[in-house]
Amino acid sequence: MKKIICTLAVALALATGAAFTVAAAPAPSPKEAEIGTLCGPCINTIEDAVEYAVSDEAYERAMAVRFLRKKGQEGLDALFAAYRSDIPESAISTDKIDPKLKERFERLRDVTNQVAQQFDAYTSGLFWHTDFDTAKATSKESGKPILALRLLGKLTDEYSCANSRYFRTVLYANKDVSKFLKDNFVLYWSTERPVPKISIDFGDGRSLTCTITGNSAHFVLDAKGRPVDCIPGLYGPIAFERAVGAPMKLVKALEGKDDAERSRLVKLFHTARVAEIETAFAADVAAIRADDKDFKAATPSETIKPEAGDAAFLGDVKYVDAKAAMRAAMAKSAVERPMLRAFMRYDRAALESGLDDALWAKIAERHMGESMLDEGSLALMRSEKPLPAEVASERAVGKMVIEDPFFKLVKRFQGSIALDTVHNEFQLHARIHDWFVNGEAGDDFLKLNERVYAELFLTPASDPWLGLVAPEEYKALRDAGVKEAAKETPKAEVKDIK
Repeated sequence: MKKIICTLAVALALATGAAFTVAAAPAPSPKEAEIGTLCGPCINTIEDAVEYAVSDEAYERAMAVRFLRKKGQEGLDALFAAYRSDIPESAISTDKIDPKLKERFERLRDVTNQVAQQFDAYTSGLFWHTDFDTAKATSKESGKPILALRLLGKLTDEYSCANSRYFRTVLYANKDVSKFLKDNFVLYWSTERPVPKISIDFGDGRSLTCTITGNSAHFVLDAKGRPVDCIPGLYGPIAFERAVGAPMKLVKALEGKDDAERSRLVKLFHTARVAEIETAFAADVAAIRADDKDFKAATPSETIKPEAGDAAFLGDVKYVDAKAAMRAAMAKSAVERPMLRAFMRYDRAALESGLDDALWAKIAERHMGESMLDEGSLALMRSEKPLPAEVASERAVGKMVIEDPFFKLVKRFQGSIALDTVHNEFQLHARIHDWFVNGEAGDDFLKLNERVYAELFLTPASDPWLGLVAPEEYKALRDAGVKEAAKETPKAEVKDIK
């Protein structure tokens, strides 16, 4: 009854422009009063918003989304709690469910995406801020650092850049990673620039659409928006948790430090981290080239021994994932506070010398365990129907799982994730650590982001064509096939007639 009265009142008000109220509405709590109501007393509580979130009326759904967005993660969690049963089990393709349930699920998925500000958010349950000031305020209030995603396109769009799409599948849909992010970070995303797309029309009704070029990065920021680390590109789930876990602990360890001490400790942290990367890289190279008679294992170019207090600090900010901790539970080191007594630097150019694609692939094989997809990620992949129908139907009944085309696709994808992980960690992330060590990273998130895109991703903001236009190459096309965006005609200024 409440919904009918409210709907009629809103409809009348929209039609006449009149203000409207509904009698006998429950008074909002102080917290809800701060947020305000969106259609008079129609949506005063999270329960009201959840009810209207799947309404047949678009404007009611829109008001519910606005209310739930203001509630943050709490609002998104309430939406999931109320409608979890409407989400197909294991995110199975919606083609296999009743048409009425499919329509309800599609509506719920759209509303969930809007509240979360992430495409296919039903797989992750993560709430993302899109306003930087709000993210910083939430970080200050909650005591959690900010994890800022910078991407081409929008995280709410299916066709955002490839890396951000892989993040949604590999990381955000992963049960352990999504819980880790929800528990430890305030999430925020922003757009670097629109994502370039290409469409191919085969002329017979078939078409192919995909995105080209583009990269994404995660930045760990404190409550003031100052960066303490940047994780470039795609990582496997375990490697990603480790990569963001250490700077997460760093942010908390820096609380209350003055600017000079903060700068010193940030530099110390990154000196230790880049040394860890170089040591791991040296071990991998030595292992894969052990049978090469001409190979000489790298030796440290520098050994650094921190003071006792700094060693304790580095031990405090060293991140060990829960699974690794469980494996070491019986070891003496597991019950002692970890202390980094010494770390070694290597000549990275010497380490990379002689490494070709085949050797990089072997290094990646050593890290396959960090790149395995969990059931949440696999379910999302299945729901996307990634294989053409004729390929998907190739597996005959009774054939081994290894012959399943989907299994082959997953195996290949996991290999690609592992290769990206080692390249991004050993090469790109190491350079970012060097920037912090040398005092070049600065405290401006956007300036650091600009350098990441220009020097690491090789897509500087100064190049509007993302490297896709090569003036030195002849195309045999008018204007080399380039079409500039149409310029808007300035509107004539209208002045009052006196």
